[in-house]
Amino acid sequence: FTRLSKVLDAPDRTHEAGKARVAAVFSFLGPDADKRWLKVLYKELADPSPVTAPAIHAIGKIGDKSAVKPLIKALQARPMPTTPVKSAIIYALGALKDPSAIDPIFDAIVDAKQYDVAAAVHAAVVALDSPAALPRARELVAKLEGNAWQFWYYRRMLEQLAHKFGK
Repeated sequence: FTRLSKVLDAPDRTHEAGKARVAAVFSFLGPDADKRWLKVLYKELADPSPVTAPAIHAIGKIGDKSAVKPLIKALQARPMPTTPVKSAIIYALGALKDPSAIDPIFDAIVDAKQYDVAAAVHAAVVALDSPAALPRARELVAKLEGNAWQFWYYRRMLEQLAHKFGK
């Protein structure tokens, strides 16, 4: 932890090479990671930077359920997080498999045509594996206007939920 965490304080962390090093460190974190990393990752969540999205992915990979509330809070923040950060939060919430994230995930859909967000919502909701998502998915798909290709993820999500949890 101590050696690798020094990368986070490097003066060039906002430049391309520095961002790449920080993202690489975050990519190696997983369920066996030292829990001290969560404090470091939450700092990135609270103070967005160019490495916030990789930090959020690491939070999801670590799998500590205590991250659900801070992630939901970040997802609901105003001004809204950028699309890459929002997508990362949604993916992480899915990885944490806490059904309390269902409503905040659906509430985060502001523009149904945001492809990255649609992909994240699909992956997260399917990963949450909860019948409570089915009504929200039906409601969302019913509101979609037209047949835009960006809606594929939402329609596929509904199909998967309906198949698993019944009509």
